[in-house]
Amino acid sequence: MKGGYVEDKWVQGCENDDWYLMDVFVYFSHSLVTIPPPCWTNTAHRHGVKVLGTFITEWDEGKATCNEMLSTKEPAQMYAERLAELATSLGFDEDKDIH
Repeated sequence: MKGGYVEDKWVQGCENDDWYLMDVFVYFSHSLVTIPPPCWTNTAHRHGVKVLGTFITEWDEGKATCNEMLSTKEPAQMYAERLAELATSLGFDEDKDIH
């Protein structure tokens, strides 16, 4: 979406005509957890497109984060549940096929 999400300035989303090409739009940044803004979620949903946020870890710092967060099943399950709750409460979609 034009690098840097320049259409974030529009409260009701962008006027991009390419939504018909997508089934799923993944809002991405290099932050640990990226939550898609309502303008993108609203626009995508208006065009029948699901919206996902991202959870990403990078480099040595990311490896340390994963080692801590995913050290056992209990914290891994807890973080997965919190991320799913964010998706539900903020109105974007969750991909139940990713395990």
